[in-house]
This record gives sequence, structure tokens and C-alpha cells, in this order.
Amino acid sequence: RLFCEAGIFRYACHEEFADTSITATLDYDASDTIGDDSDSTSSSCCPAQWLLIANTMNSLSMFVTFLFLLSGIMFDILGGRKCATLGCAILSVGFGILAILLRLLGGV
Repeated sequence: RLFCEAGIFRYACHEEFADTSITATLDYDASDTIGDDSDSTSSSCCPAQWLLIANTMNSLSMFVTFLFLLSGIMFDILGGRKCATLGCAILSVGFGILAILLRLLGGV
């Protein structure tokens, strides 16, 4: 619901993009919120938007599961010590790239 309210795939709710064959129902009511901000529930998801977000989340979940499978196979082939060294190297390169991007974009 957070992604719907943030406006992800909002284009799917427009008339020219909406698929009339989609008959999905939402699992929540627009008035069902946690907290006191009851005026923030004016935006709700259309069924097409909800299905696009659900499909994206399922696809990303399967991708992560596939990466876990690959890392397990790599652990069996290379061994724990080499995989740990490779993981630390990849992590340090990633942190370095993030630091460079933050520095270039003026974040820090």
C-alpha cells in the first residue's frame, strides 16, 4: 500500500492505460490506516496499479532467490574462505562507489 500511495505505476490507473479485463480486488480499505492522519487516505490504488506492484515485487523476490542459489553453488565450488574474501571485496567496491557518488552529488 505504501508504494501505491507513493505513486508508483500511477499511469496504470488512467483511462487509456487501464485494462478492463483486470478484476482484482484490493486487500484493504482506503479508510484503514494506522495512525491519526485520516486525511492522507484520499489516494488509493486502482486494481491495475496494485497488480503491477505485486508482479514487480514477486519478480524481484524470485531474482533474489536465484541469487541465493548462485551464492550457495559458488560457496560449494570455491569454499568459504574464498567466498568470504570475494564478498568483502565486492562490498568494499560498492561502498567506494556509493561514497564517490555521494561526494559528486554533494550529499556530504
